[in-house]
Amino acid sequence: MDVTATGFYRFYENGGFSADVLAGARVWSVSSDVDLLIAGAAAVSGGSQRTLIDPVAGLRIRASLGNGFGLSAYATWAPVVRG
Repeated sequence: MDVTATGFYRFYENGGFSADVLAGARVWSVSSDVDLLIAGAAAVSGGSQRTLIDPVAGLRIRASLGNGFGLSAYATWAPVVRG
């Protein structure tokens, strides 16, 4: 599972150009399972699951080219928080 939620704040707008800063969080989980059968004599099973929440920050830039066309680009940064 991987879910990201962010909010934007427009800090610059001039004509057909705008820039937004974004902040939010990413929730993700990982799991692993191991089943081991040794020569039919012993069975070992194990596993684990972990859910993590990491902060997300970024920047979005938009430029209007006219006639309904435009360019948009964004970059995000999500440091991995170990817990």
